[in-house]
Amino acid sequence: MPCAFSPNNDRQNDRYWSPDIDRVQLVQLMIVNRRGQVVYKTTSPVPWDGSVNGNPAGQDTYNYFIRYICDDEEMEKKGTL
Repeated sequence: MPCAFSPNNDRQNDRYWSPDIDRVQLVQLMIVNRRGQVVYKTTSPVPWDGSVNGNPAGQDTYNYFIRYICDDEEMEKKGTL
């Protein structure tokens, strides 16, 4: 999983998502701000565009929690971006 992205509409790293998407079936992706508020949650392979309720989320520290299936094995991963 990448540890950063830049949602500034320059078409480079504007969305947050795994680079190995072809082998992965997403179960759930959740992005949480440092206050513990869920800012993005999905069960479909739609990358996060860095917005919250249609507005830019702002520069901050966010945590991700992802559950996915890769090579028929369910896995969990978490980290900071």
